[in-house]
Amino acid sequence: MSLLAVNYDAIWYAEGSDVYWPWNTSFMQHMSDLEQFVTTQLSGRGPARFIPDGIHDGSYNRVVRFGFPSGGDVALKIPVPGKTDRDLSQEKIVNEAAWMHCTTHTNNQLLSPLGLPYILMDWVPGESLRDFLAEEGSSALRPSILQQMASIYLQLYHLSFPSIGSVAKDATGEWAITQRPLTMDMHQFAIGIPQCPKDHWPDVPLENSSDYFAFVVQQHTTQLWNLRNLNLEGSQGEETTQTQSNSHKQVANMARRRYIARYGFSKLIPQFRDDKDNLGPFIPFCPDLDTRNLLVDPNTGIITGLIDVEFTNAMPPQFARDPPTVDSLYWEVLYKHHPGGAALELTRDLEAEWEKYLQHTKDQIKRYERAWDEHIHKTSGQLVCLEGD
Repeated sequence: MSLLAVNYDAIWYAEGSDVYWPWNTSFMQHMSDLEQFVTTQLSGRGPARFIPDGIHDGSYNRVVRFGFPSGGDVALKIPVPGKTDRDLSQEKIVNEAAWMHCTTHTNNQLLSPLGLPYILMDWVPGESLRDFLAEEGSSALRPSILQQMASIYLQLYHLSFPSIGSVAKDATGEWAITQRPLTMDMHQFAIGIPQCPKDHWPDVPLENSSDYFAFVVQQHTTQLWNLRNLNLEGSQGEETTQTQSNSHKQVANMARRRYIARYGFSKLIPQFRDDKDNLGPFIPFCPDLDTRNLLVDPNTGIITGLIDVEFTNAMPPQFARDPPTVDSLYWEVLYKHHPGGAALELTRDLEAEWEKYLQHTKDQIKRYERAWDEHIHKTSGQLVCLEGD
């Protein structure tokens, strides 16, 4: 374990599991209530019926699929107790719905029969892009898929806002950043730190990148000060006086390095921040915009949907300017050889694929840098769509 990495509190996580499992066990007992709820929300379509095997769980949410006699399935998305911070669940769901332009069914007054906020949306057919790319025979469609993903990134890039945070409609009915940022890290700290202090969290949008990076420093410092233990990996069996002494030295070294790292990060903020755009504009950034959350038609290679825009925020433009994660598509080939994700040795096949991946990444970064140079020099400010994979 890295001396600088701070793991979340495993005991605190276990308490979340104690909340989740009873809820999960009793979930099907509420299915008739959920069917009636969906029927009422979408009146005129007939009775909604739960689709067998129509429950899909993510890291924080559960999606339940319902069908109608007239066709057109829908998905009900709810935060999962024990995996989502209770105080943030409403804000999290409303923010996601706002970014989806689907706020009709998500406001502060509406809850599902389970007492949880929700999003009710059309069910989008398609196969997981990650699973599809791991299949034999997907290579021919890869260039088309890359172009579609590039288009998604560019469309997001052309949206810009004057502050950092989440979107909602303002008094004029226009989309604007009116909500504070709620990031994945913030939520992870909330569920990974016992009684997580939130008094330093912003309650309004942030106006510059410097303030955002300073807030990130404060989050990690708060995590460090609120550790109940140092999560030090000890030796197995009985400890001698010598090993105890060594452990104490390691603990002291770990604590010192963790503090220095967080202090040093604050001093590096000027390196992360570009003075030209410290005050914006700020660009939408979706941390989970990758192959796990994209659906594709396996016959045509057409991307049919993006199923998770949770924790999307208008963010400092550095986030959107990093080489897009379309480069990670080649990792799907590597993942096929080592689905466990932890290869200790490179087999001959894996080594060949690894070389392809490295070359592909270098080519993609060159294309991205060339596109960015053209963007800087074009008075229209529009990115050039590059051909190729």
